[in-house]
Amino acid sequence: MGGVPVAELATVHRGSLSKNVRRHGAAPRRVGLNEQQITEAIRLYQQGDSLATIGKGMGVTGHAVRSRLVERGVRMRSSICNPRRKLDLAAQN
Repeated sequence: MGGVPVAELATVHRGSLSKNVRRHGAAPRRVGLNEQQITEAIRLYQQGDSLATIGKGMGVTGHAVRSRLVERGVRMRSSICNPRRKLDLAAQN
């Protein structure tokens, strides 16, 4: 049954299932970025990669990447200021 979420196999709502898991002392599986991935995401972002590109490469959303970077104090840039976007726009002209 690998790869099938337990909530899809159960006949209870996934929220109820999560509550029961926690009530019985099981640690929930953390979904998202680990510390090593966050460090890499910071490096990539500072090099000019977009949040969406970073997220896609790490199997999460750009919003998830943004949340972890903001938690670490990384200053977000405007999408207009993206150095790679400027290069792409210059190449088009």
